[in-house]
Amino acid sequence: MLIPQLLILAVSGIPFGLQNIYFNITNDIPKDDLRNAIEHLFVQIIRLFYHCNFVCPFYIYLYMSSEVRKVLKNYMIKSARCITDVTLNTITNTTQSLHA
Repeated sequence: MLIPQLLILAVSGIPFGLQNIYFNITNDIPKDDLRNAIEHLFVQIIRLFYHCNFVCPFYIYLYMSSEVRKVLKNYMIKSARCITDVTLNTITNTTQSLHA
C-alpha cells in the first residue's frame, strides 16, 4: 500500500513545488491581466491535485484492504437503517397528524 501512496504523493506534490519555484522566480516581473488569469487557473488545478494527497489514501486503503471495506460496509448499513427509521417515523407522524 505504500507504493501507490508514494506515487500519488509524487504526482500531486511535484507540481506544487514547481509552482512555488515559478512564483518565486517571476514575482518581480510585471504581469498583465491575461497572464494573471492563466497563472490563477494553473494554481487552482495544481491545488486540486495537491488535495489528492489527503483523499487518495482513503481510496487506496478501501481498494486494498478487505477489513476496511468490511468496516465501511457495516457503517453504511447502520447509517441507512437510521435514515430509514427517521424517515418512517416522520411519515408516520405526518400521516397521524393529517388524520387527527
